[in-house]
This record gives sequence, structure tokens and C-alpha cells, in this order.
Amino acid sequence: MKGIIIYLKDKYWTVIAIATVLPGVASAAFEYMMTGGLPGWIPLVAAALGGGLTALILMYIKTPEPAPEPRSLPDPPSEVQPLPEGSSRIFCPRTPAELIDKIEGCTEIQAEYIIKPYLDQWMEIEGNIKDVSKTSYTNQITVFIFDNELSLFLYFDANTWGVQVGSFDVGDRISVIGKIASIQRDGIISLGECELVNQ
Repeated sequence: MKGIIIYLKDKYWTVIAIATVLPGVASAAFEYMMTGGLPGWIPLVAAALGGGLTALILMYIKTPEPAPEPRSLPDPPSEVQPLPEGSSRIFCPRTPAELIDKIEGCTEIQAEYIIKPYLDQWMEIEGNIKDVSKTSYTNQITVFIFDNELSLFLYFDANTWGVQVGSFDVGDRISVIGKIASIQRDGIISLGECELVNQ
């Protein structure tokens, strides 16, 4: 019941104030009509003042609305989900030929500046094997692919890819993903951490 009264007072205080004035106004009007003189004005003015005062009191003592509850942040996930394998790799938007063309006619310093953003990006290439070699001190197997004026040196980890890469013949066509290690003005591009694709 208290809540209903508060609600009515807060939402309809003007109606309540008018309702407070109406009986006094009606009584004053009736008395004025009956007496036809000054005595009828006294209750009329009193009723008007009383209604106005009631309206002001109700307006200033309206029940304050409760402050909104602060929003709480969602709970952090119970565990961090690992990134899918390979999702952190950034692939180069250029082909090997396009990279060499960008530094054609440049000085060594200019070429270093141009190719720097592409280093450590990943690249997928496809070509025919010209040779395969192994260096014992680096435990790497190097696959050479020569395509027109391009020379691609592909470095594989011997422990992981030694058996597969070592079984290739000259002329075999392979598809490889590797990280750009260097780009040289003479058309040589080296890819490290190479992996065979669809082998």
C-alpha cells in the first residue's frame, strides 16, 4: 500500500493538487453565488492558495528515484583459448617475382629499406627442384628452385623433413611454405622454417 501511495504521489502530484483545490473552489463559488458579495471571495482565495501550496509541497518532496546500479564487467573466461595453429603467420602479399622487381635498380641501402617490411613474413611457393643439399653443421637440408631469373633457397629442418626432402629427384615439383629470411638484388630469395604442402 505504501508503495502505491508513493507511486501515485510521484506520478500524479499535479492531479492530487488540483483535487485538493476543487472542494474549496466549489465551496467558495457556492457561497459567492448565495451571498453575492465579498464573503464569497475569502474561501475562494483561501482554496486557491491552499491548492497551490499543496502542489508546491508535493513537487519538492517527490520521492527521489534510486540511483542505477553500476554495471559490472563480465567475468573473464576461465581459461585462455589457444590460437589455431598457424593463425599467427602473416603471409606476404607479393610473389617472389614482385619482390625482386621492387628492388630492381636500387642501391643496397635502398633495397634493405624496401624489403625490411617483408622479412619474417610467410610465403607459399611452387616449383621444380634443381638440386638438394645438406649441411651437417646447420642440420638443414636446402632445396634449390630456379625459375627464370629467380633463385629460391628453401631451408628445411633435417630432423623433421630429412626423409621426405631427401627422397626428391631433380625435376620433382613441390609446394612449400616458408618464412622469408632474405631477399637479394641478384634475384635470390631465401625461405627458412620450410614445410612441405600436400606431400
